[in-house]
Amino acid sequence: MKDEEIGNTLVEVEHLKQENARLHHLTNVLIQHIWKTGDRGIPLKEIDRQMALFDNNYDDGGMDGTPRNA
Repeated sequence: MKDEEIGNTLVEVEHLKQENARLHHLTNVLIQHIWKTGDRGIPLKEIDRQMALFDNNYDDGGMDGTPRNA
């Protein structure tokens, strides 16, 4: 494997790790909401707010390299 291919693979792995962290956070937000509210539905505005807070503190640049919070 060439050095450039190795570098690209490492960048892709890092992006996947960061996306995994974001999905982990989203899962936690959803679980916390379910425990707090029971079956009253999912408040998308609150979830969006929680994810925006996460994205503002943790920008992985997205899988395609486009910043989420630009």
